[in-house]
Amino acid sequence: MPARGYAGDVKILQGWTLVVLLAWQAAPLAAQPLNWRVCVTDIVVPPYLHNNPHRLGVAERLLIDAGEAVGLRVELLRLPPLRCRLMLDSAQVEATLAAPTAQNMAELGFPLRNGAVDRTRRLAHLRLLWAKKSGRDLDWDGQHLLGAEPAALVVGTRVTMRAAIEVLQSQGFKVDSAALNTRQLLGKLLAGRVDLAVGIEEDLRHAISVSKMQDLILLPQPFLAVDYYAAIAPGLVPAQRELAERWWAEITRLRELPPYRPN
Repeated sequence: MPARGYAGDVKILQGWTLVVLLAWQAAPLAAQPLNWRVCVTDIVVPPYLHNNPHRLGVAERLLIDAGEAVGLRVELLRLPPLRCRLMLDSAQVEATLAAPTAQNMAELGFPLRNGAVDRTRRLAHLRLLWAKKSGRDLDWDGQHLLGAEPAALVVGTRVTMRAAIEVLQSQGFKVDSAALNTRQLLGKLLAGRVDLAVGIEEDLRHAISVSKMQDLILLPQPFLAVDYYAAIAPGLVPAQRELAERWWAEITRLRELPPYRPN
């Protein structure tokens, strides 16, 4: 009897040893952060996005640091907006940057509260401005275009810039959204292929200064002020969506700290 009891104790001890070893081996794997790819597009919107992996903007740092805090290793992809959208639709990336337009809301995942987009969990608040050729007698009073009827004008935007496109079309403007980048958009404006252009303020200022397009003017009153979010792909599983909720909460917490403020 004592011998059999001893043998049983040994087996129990061996069993517990195996459990401990398996747990020890699994612990490092469980602690590894989950890789998430976020397509931030290739636009330059200082101080938010610098389109330079060696000089991160405040929004880029916010995406990465908030991800790290919740167990995500965020990789930023700087690609044209159309390619970002295609990669999102084909589940090659987990998230992108987007404004909560009607179409984006139907296709992407945004942080919500009581069925509406939760503004407290935005990534950045940006202004969209008009650009025109100098000498063109057109102005914007903050609500209406002065100098021409909307239906008589063609307004250019970058491709997939839904925040501007939907509002422009609702106001009766004809929209040319074929430009693949901001330099191409402004080139169309200079060539007279569009009458006005709309884009993100910082991106327009950067493109005008770099390309030395002195014949272009930005109207001071913004056409639109837009919140941008880290919007997630529609096909994420519940566990990934839970991670996204924690990511958004951490973005909210960090965004108000000095290292992540635009000024």
